[in-house]
Amino acid sequence: MPGQHGQRLRKELDQAIQSTRPARKVDGVDPAYVFKIRSVGKLEESALRTSGLQLLGDTTDWSYFVLAPGDDASTLRGTLGSYEAAGADAAGAPNKTFFDSIKDFIPYGRDDRRDRSLPADGVPLDAPLIVDVVAWPSDDPSEAQRRLGQIRAVLDTHAAAAELDADGRHRFTVLRARVDRAALDDLLDLPVVELIRLPLMPRLEPSEWRDVAIDELPTVAVEPVAPIGLIDDEVMDHPLLPPEVVASRTAIPADHAWLPPGDHGTMVAGLSAFGDVEACLIGEAAWIACGPIHAVRVLEPDPLQPDRTRFPTDRPAYRVIEDAIRHLHSEHGVRIINLSVTDDVGFSGPHVSVWTESLDGLARELDIVIVVAAGNHWPDVPPDATLATAYPTYLLSDEARVAEPGVAANVLTVGSIAHSDGPQRLDGSARLGDRAVAQQRQPSPFTRVGPGAANGMKPDVVERGGNWVLDDIDTLRARDHGVSVISLVRHDQRLFGISNGTSFAAPRVSRLAAQILERYPGASANLIRALIGVAATPVANPAALDDKELRRVAGHGVPAHGRALDSGGPRVALTFEGTIAPDTVAIHPVPIPEEFARGGSWRSITVGLAFDPEVRRTRRDYLAGKMSVELVRNMDLDDIKAVWAKQPDEKALRLDLPGDRRRPDMEPGTQDSQLSTLQVRRLRKSRLDPDDGDNYYVVVKHTSAAWAGDGEQRYALVVVLEDEGRIDLDLYALLSARLRVTPRARVRG
Repeated sequence: MPGQHGQRLRKELDQAIQSTRPARKVDGVDPAYVFKIRSVGKLEESALRTSGLQLLGDTTDWSYFVLAPGDDASTLRGTLGSYEAAGADAAGAPNKTFFDSIKDFIPYGRDDRRDRSLPADGVPLDAPLIVDVVAWPSDDPSEAQRRLGQIRAVLDTHAAAAELDADGRHRFTVLRARVDRAALDDLLDLPVVELIRLPLMPRLEPSEWRDVAIDELPTVAVEPVAPIGLIDDEVMDHPLLPPEVVASRTAIPADHAWLPPGDHGTMVAGLSAFGDVEACLIGEAAWIACGPIHAVRVLEPDPLQPDRTRFPTDRPAYRVIEDAIRHLHSEHGVRIINLSVTDDVGFSGPHVSVWTESLDGLARELDIVIVVAAGNHWPDVPPDATLATAYPTYLLSDEARVAEPGVAANVLTVGSIAHSDGPQRLDGSARLGDRAVAQQRQPSPFTRVGPGAANGMKPDVVERGGNWVLDDIDTLRARDHGVSVISLVRHDQRLFGISNGTSFAAPRVSRLAAQILERYPGASANLIRALIGVAATPVANPAALDDKELRRVAGHGVPAHGRALDSGGPRVALTFEGTIAPDTVAIHPVPIPEEFARGGSWRSITVGLAFDPEVRRTRRDYLAGKMSVELVRNMDLDDIKAVWAKQPDEKALRLDLPGDRRRPDMEPGTQDSQLSTLQVRRLRKSRLDPDDGDNYYVVVKHTSAAWAGDGEQRYALVVVLEDEGRIDLDLYALLSARLRVTPRARVRG
């Protein structure tokens, strides 16, 4: 009712105003308050204006950042008071739709404006700080200047404070200043300020690595891993890639008169070997290279476009790639292939190319992991927008779809995220007007997105591939020494260089796959893919994307090295590898220790499934079959078998399965997962019910396409139990006798 709801909102508004009231008034600063409104749906901007509110920003979860002018938000108080006065008269309440939609008012205060890089309140400063004071974006230049004026008014009251630079554009209004503790405190109270942070800095200055001489390089240690096959441009000789690392070099065709190589292959090899060259240069990681790497040259620079490569012969590209893969597999026992080579344009269907079908067939035939870059996209920004304002929405366009062969179902496709958002020019300077398009751990502005073949999730995962920078007149700098990827090169006496692209994200995942295969030599390609999938952690989400859109852009996330390789303590992975007959169900028990079920800590059950079906590119159903996974609890095995045995088709499947807590909702949902050959679903809860039993069950279902044969389908299953809060909970010890998930029952549907 308006009376009760309005009373609660008024109390929250009073608290928001009281908690964010400035400690002192400053001449030249207009009194105002900023707070966040959470709503159940869209709030019209006209309704906000009626209540005296100015919209500053909003998010996809219906949160609105608003500014209320004046010393007491009187206009908002008035309209809210009229709504509250309606009491139980719901139909006659003024502004009913607006206030009914509001869930709560939340203060936006000092802690919201303070970046985590700044000291907390009360912590003295040993010396003045240089900070970037970011004003809320505005709709016109005059409002931007007014907000800068209020920031300057605060600085003018402090003798130790000084303005150093300013960017007065209305969408990117930033003032760089030198401040003492008192000035910082006043700025943190200023309503027109969205954020105060230290200037963004890159991890490494160009002077520290660009002119390194050979005699200054460290001695490389080698970490033996399963062989990595690299199909690319030539990998040049480099002092950091000794024969123990790059063990062989081949070219296909061998009799071609090759042009001098470019940097691409050597940069990819550097990242395959070291993973993070930048971390090695800084001293955060040791110079330990993974090897052996076996390189096959299939590309050369395009004489007409020096920054691009080409296949140099008349032989079809897919045949060249197939020859390279078979050579690596037969001659060197390679089961991990890195292919940072894609088409220039996004997949548009309806059928995939022969190249894509060929890779899917090879991955299945040879039981190998083929890691493929998603491809790079150069956006076509509308005339009334800039790259910065169009990001990240343009990533969802049809033109940004994953390029072939990255759409292949049985390969591991890798997109890109930004590892840095601190621009830096060659001379080491960082100008206030320079800004990265993506923030750290957000999707790179050039990455390509899903869906892939058969509408499966692509990319599968993402890794660090670089970022772009815009200057103060929105000119794009596609290579920047602060945000681009650093790797090995060998030209003009230089040993290190920079670039951007999903090409440089893929080899980091190939390296991890080789480490997994070294740790578990008998692992199938499906198991390696599943382990990488369940090891992925979420990327930073730009506010414009919802969860489903973020999965289109970033897949399952960024695979974490330790999570893929290790199992122990409060996080344990249980695995299964086997086969399933067509159109049947396999039921796997998952032991749930009572200690894991009890308590109030956040914990999760993650299920990863990978399989490698046959494919036919000209069929409506590209895959010979699809699979799905469900988690079931509080049911005994016989009941589960009986329920799933009654499922003759997909319609019945939806009708007859448990729809209550016995089949808990997992993220993402079944419909969003079952079209992919690498699926990761997660149940995350703060509490579980010990009465649900000491076993949950993972139900794996297979459904054949009309054209498929009657052969069994290989698959791998990984189930991860993880407690996020109780680091002393030793799940490994509790489950040590039952570390492998075994199928207890098979049901023919």
